[in-house]
Amino acid sequence: MSAFCRTSARLKPVNTFYDRAGYRDWTPKLYDGHFHMPETIRTTPFVNAAHAALMFPTLTPAQMKRIAAHGEVRRVTRGEVLIQAGDPIVPFFVVSTGEIEIVRPSSPGDTLVAIHGAGQFTGEAAMFQGRRALMRAQVSEPGELIQLTREELIHLVQTDATTTFLVNGAPGTFASLAVGQRVHVKGQSTATALMARQIDIQNTNVDIGVNVNGIVAHFIGTATAFQFDVDGRVVHGDTLTTFFGNSAFADLANGVRVEVHGSQRDGFVYATRIHVNH
Repeated sequence: MSAFCRTSARLKPVNTFYDRAGYRDWTPKLYDGHFHMPETIRTTPFVNAAHAALMFPTLTPAQMKRIAAHGEVRRVTRGEVLIQAGDPIVPFFVVSTGEIEIVRPSSPGDTLVAIHGAGQFTGEAAMFQGRRALMRAQVSEPGELIQLTREELIHLVQTDATTTFLVNGAPGTFASLAVGQRVHVKGQSTATALMARQIDIQNTNVDIGVNVNGIVAHFIGTATAFQFDVDGRVVHGDTLTTFFGNSAFADLANGVRVEVHGSQRDGFVYATRIHVNH
């Protein structure tokens, strides 16, 4: 069965936790110096082989060797939490051996987004934007990882890659690239990907005022870093987002109507003020 469409029934964990009422406690627990997640069963969304090669590419041994020269090698154990949703500092990981699960946490239950095996890597958009993590990365099979900080990764891309970056025709860098931007790419097409030789970033407006009204969908995160969809737009918020009209963050949920005031960023609306209709 495809690695990108499978139900993962993991081995029994070292510890299984219950609350005082006898119900399973799904919160991470600290022991042996690391956070560990209790046993769970999750299903990844279906991705066909062609799309999987584009969404979850596998690095060559030569590429992994170059990345390792800029970071550090780290041994990990099953259940170890590498990135927790809401973390302000988000590292970059390449899997040498073992396996990592990327999980979207939410109040109804966790959703398994991706499984990264040998040669694959993490790379949440929040990391490149310097924002808090929205996903959780946890070790599902023990092994060895290559770990880089955000700064080390940006330095690697700027000094090692053959791709050049432009911003509206002027010289730019990899750090100028963000999710949702319009780009013009020149390069060479292969069987599974377009190898970019030049990327021209064509829209960089980050402070366009916008108001959005509608019903909340796909709500995830905590008060420190959260996102949801409204009327086809992705809305991000954090500790600087304020709530007005006798509403609060605790009122946010899928299905409620909201009024969002904020700024249009590249690929999302950053919410400065939110009103939740009761």
